[in-house]
Amino acid sequence: MTDLKRRRFLQLGTAALLASGCTTLSDAGKNTAKTRKFHVAIVGGGYAGASTARYLKEIDPAIQVTLIEYDKVYATAPASNWVIGGLKPFPSILAKYRKLEKLGVRVIHDWVTAVDVAGKNLRFEDGSRLGYDRLVLAPGIAMDWQAIEGYDEKTAQTLPHGWIPGLQTQALSRQLKEMRRGGVYLLSRPEGDISCPQAFYERASLVANYLAEHNRAGKLLLLDVHADSALRAHFEALWENLFGFGKQRSVVELIAGRDARLRRVDAVSRVVFTGAIEERHRADIVNVVPPQKAGALAQAAGLVDASGWCPVHPASGESTLVEGIHVVGDAANSGLARHAGCANQLAALCARSIVQIASEEPQQEQAIRIVDTVDSLLTPDEGLSRTRSYQLRNGVFVHEEGDDVDGVSHGKREAERARRSWQQLRQQIWG
Repeated sequence: MTDLKRRRFLQLGTAALLASGCTTLSDAGKNTAKTRKFHVAIVGGGYAGASTARYLKEIDPAIQVTLIEYDKVYATAPASNWVIGGLKPFPSILAKYRKLEKLGVRVIHDWVTAVDVAGKNLRFEDGSRLGYDRLVLAPGIAMDWQAIEGYDEKTAQTLPHGWIPGLQTQALSRQLKEMRRGGVYLLSRPEGDISCPQAFYERASLVANYLAEHNRAGKLLLLDVHADSALRAHFEALWENLFGFGKQRSVVELIAGRDARLRRVDAVSRVVFTGAIEERHRADIVNVVPPQKAGALAQAAGLVDASGWCPVHPASGESTLVEGIHVVGDAANSGLARHAGCANQLAALCARSIVQIASEEPQQEQAIRIVDTVDSLLTPDEGLSRTRSYQLRNGVFVHEEGDDVDGVSHGKREAERARRSWQQLRQQIWG
């Protein structure tokens, strides 16, 4: 830690964070007398919000941190596909906030209805307010219910997307187990950005694995609007050996490109219509993943641009549209992928920046490197790990071509790593 302080160099990767407990971030420059009076409110207790709260208290225990999260128990999005695919029971992916409370974080389980930007306070459902000196929003994603004819929030109760873990995760798991012999599970990926694209192909893999093990006559019909996907290609290569992909009797059937574009959904008959000619596809399970955008609170606070996401300064997470508010997690447009590992690393940068602000320390120039690793399960014994490294240059994260940490690997070791990395990060944040 001393060496990193001296060099003013911050290199964040999942392994480094786990090994150091993020103490390398304490070079932010504490001024306890000032930070003791400084109050940071964080709305949203998922990976990004909870990580930010944790890092703030570990960097400077004197700073006042309040985390507002409606749910008393959080279901982790990573590993929710494992529940759908029958590899884990739903209760095993649940987490509570006791560890954060022990660190001195005040946790409020309530619903924030509005942000008073000028007055620097939050309004709750009962009309009460909470003031802050700095605000961090981790509102997650919202579904674009206008994008697909016939698929809205009400329809999603019977045809669950399961992209936000909870009751819909359990519903999809139950539907897969109860699907008739020879039935069809339809999984559709939308156009545009979604949180953790790799999770989409992980879900496809685990559904295919379940069918191969328990319903060999069944089929996964995969609709992907992306005609050429380098990410999907890694999975396809493994599906060939695992599920006979590309052969006549494969468990997995793929329709990609314009013909896979979802036009409308008939929820009653469980039929979807795709492509210019609206080709019909009937399925026993219709798992539509809708187009996504930043969560509603971010939209109401004026933090969202035309892209539907929140533009931020990558080194701090501070909004480029509204000064004094930081956005972390899936809602932020940081230039990096939207998934738990990146959210955790960017939360550390956000916390470091806020402590510097609270201490009235000048923002230090620093070299920032992010190691973006996503681990997925395809079967209990086959995993896929994909790593890319990024350097912050002129305010933009740039992929470091040819970096020796970059690459894709697969096998049993990667399956074990996927389980271990999920457990470690979950333990690190929630205990």
